[in-house]
Amino acid sequence: MTNPRGQYASRRDFIGGSLAAGALLSLPSGVRAAVGPRTQATVAPAGDLAAQTGVVVHLFLRGGFDGLSAIFPLGDADLRAARPVITVPDAAALNLGNGWGLHPALAPLVPYWNAGELAIVVGVGATTHTRSHFDETNAVTRASFGGSTLSRTGWIARATDELTERASLQSVSIASSTLASRNGTKPSLSVGRLSNTRFPSVTGLSSVTFADFVREVGRSSGSSWAARATATTDAVRLVEGLRTVEPAVTYPTTDTAARLRDAAALIKGDAGVRFVDLDFAGDWDLHAGIGTVDAGTMRGLLTDLAVSLAIFRADLGAHWSRVTVVTSTEFGRRVRENASQGADHGWASAMFVLGGAVKGGRVLGAFPGLAPSQLADGDVRVTTDYRSVLAEVLTRGAGLPGASIGRVFPRFSPVSVDAMR
Repeated sequence: MTNPRGQYASRRDFIGGSLAAGALLSLPSGVRAAVGPRTQATVAPAGDLAAQTGVVVHLFLRGGFDGLSAIFPLGDADLRAARPVITVPDAAALNLGNGWGLHPALAPLVPYWNAGELAIVVGVGATTHTRSHFDETNAVTRASFGGSTLSRTGWIARATDELTERASLQSVSIASSTLASRNGTKPSLSVGRLSNTRFPSVTGLSSVTFADFVREVGRSSGSSWAARATATTDAVRLVEGLRTVEPAVTYPTTDTAARLRDAAALIKGDAGVRFVDLDFAGDWDLHAGIGTVDAGTMRGLLTDLAVSLAIFRADLGAHWSRVTVVTSTEFGRRVRENASQGADHGWASAMFVLGGAVKGGRVLGAFPGLAPSQLADGDVRVTTDYRSVLAEVLTRGAGLPGASIGRVFPRFSPVSVDAMR
């Protein structure tokens, strides 16, 4: 005998899911929530919880970051021979001590280096070596090498799944096209800009009334679309309130600075944010025209990176103690400059780790050297797996238990990098 109550429930769920799907499609471009099929959307006020928990800001340097342009061994004859035009002269470099030099465009970060808040890991990268932007970006942001079970999820999504508390804005990506924060089982929000993130109105309904309607649909329906729409509604309404959080400093007018300004508003707004994923707004794929120490594309990109991060740190004020910024990229560049005074796709790069809990003022990782015998097919060899850096940031910065790392980075055993307190 057919159960009429079951029939009604299925019909209700179908209608509710359809309405919720329509609500999702009506959101402005760039606003999306990702909710797993078993997740029920909840709103947990952050309050004191946000002040107690660590926040990880992941800044992806798309295009293949040339670590040797940013930080390099001083007095290295092999480097000078391989890069006669594009390398930074020793006399112009910022001397970090222990034989390392920093590109002078990164000078805004030196105060944080001196304060022990910035560490740089060299010889770092992934185990893959395809030199393909698409393949490597997908691989390093998924970080689930060697298996297919978690191939659709990103490492930030899996880290969010490990959190014991629940809030609508635990994971937010800002103008990010990577897979790092995608397809987890807990709500995550993807936006282009906070200023453009608002719940829409429809004919006959204000934005507030429409949001309440979608939330009610989510409560009464068990469909995954309804849960997704409810999570999106709750997250967008929280973001609408965060747009009033004013910066304590004046940001530059670059897109990178604007994204970090939004990240700071999320953190200062105490909305329960634990992970922020964003792209640097510039292309590091410099096959030609890297430029010289005084002018050119590389200097402009590094200036934007350093100034934006320094302003972001200043804006956060007392919140800085619980924030860790970590950069990553899909791969580095080849050691030898090419005929176009650029550098082609290589292997190892460098990662910046910046934050209140960083054991900074040090260059970390085992640098293999630049002698031809030490290179791998013309590239700097990877001596530190980038997941070891991220694992330390997640446990000591975000406060995840050590047991979580095996689920965030399956089939991987991290080694100590000693970047975090």
